[in-house]
Amino acid sequence: MIDVGEYWDVAVQSVCMKKSRLLIQGGTFCQQLNVDIFRPGEACVVCSGGPQDHDTLGKLMPSKIESLTNIDFLPRDRNPVAQSSCYVCTICAQMMVCRFSSLLIADPEVEILQRFIMTVNCGEVVQFPVI
Repeated sequence: MIDVGEYWDVAVQSVCMKKSRLLIQGGTFCQQLNVDIFRPGEACVVCSGGPQDHDTLGKLMPSKIESLTNIDFLPRDRNPVAQSSCYVCTICAQMMVCRFSSLLIADPEVEILQRFIMTVNCGEVVQFPVI
């Protein structure tokens, strides 16, 4: 939940892919939160509708990510300031921990798909895989 932007998320996932590690990321905007789970060898941030600048993405490929000595070229998102409350951010962080805990205990009755979106003020929840 580092609010830098989508290309930062791609860079972090490239490191996770290179190291064959799970990535759980979360984000908030207004009253909505999302938690994404990207397992090694499955869908990625770009697959889920992420950034599309092929020149920047090319520099962030898992095969190249560890050779970068500077990431100042990563564009920052122009997110409006203070659109999410600390309440929504706290819920998102708790959901990230909850999803990770569910993966750790491997409960066969709990299906963990890649994307979880919740609108806090109405309680609407959508969960779906990223293909």
